[in-house]
Amino acid sequence: MPKVKEGYFEDKKNSILDVAERLCLTKPLNKLTMADITKESGFSPGAIYASFSDIDEVIVALINRMSVTADFEGAVTEILGSESTPEEKIKNLFSLVFEMISSTVSVYGKIYNEYTLVAVDVERRKKLESGVTEKQAYSYVQTALMGLIDDNIATGYFKPRTSKGSVYALIIAFIDGIIRDLSLVECYDFGNVPYGVTFKESDLPEAITDSVVFLLNHDENQKGAS
Repeated sequence: MPKVKEGYFEDKKNSILDVAERLCLTKPLNKLTMADITKESGFSPGAIYASFSDIDEVIVALINRMSVTADFEGAVTEILGSESTPEEKIKNLFSLVFEMISSTVSVYGKIYNEYTLVAVDVERRKKLESGVTEKQAYSYVQTALMGLIDDNIATGYFKPRTSKGSVYALIIAFIDGIIRDLSLVECYDFGNVPYGVTFKESDLPEAITDSVVFLLNHDENQKGAS
């Protein structure tokens, strides 16, 4: 049997994922099949199945690959370790999130958006989630952000005017909503945005920071002061 060169199998897997990624830009993720990949890639069915056992394994590999495209862990560590105020750190973390969204939504936004449709079935979702090994960038930054808020509530720096859970729900809904809406505009040519609203990623960190800090900085002793 001829000896294959080092890295051959990994290169083949990446070639298959490149094809799957291209297909995802023109076809709904929940309609993607192994037959589609075979037809588009030029590989034989046997070659495809030697690399991936089924379409779910392809989807998981795509999700994992998307998650290692940026050093978001290093950026988060730098922000949290800085001498900035908690408010500045919150804004910098939001800026990081929207920087990641801006740089990836045109390619990966559609896949992230449609992943939720693929994972509607409980058993299939468990199967998919069990294969995701890489830390998810948006979730990682959200977790860091909530940890920062937790720590500053514990020290008394933040005195929330609403429940902590409500603040976290706002953060998650805001980020998920921006990913969804930018994906609709950039990936689905969905141009009809209510009231003529445009999404400028440069303005969003300040808007959500002001909202979150307002909810966190409630201090009865300062009411009416300014």
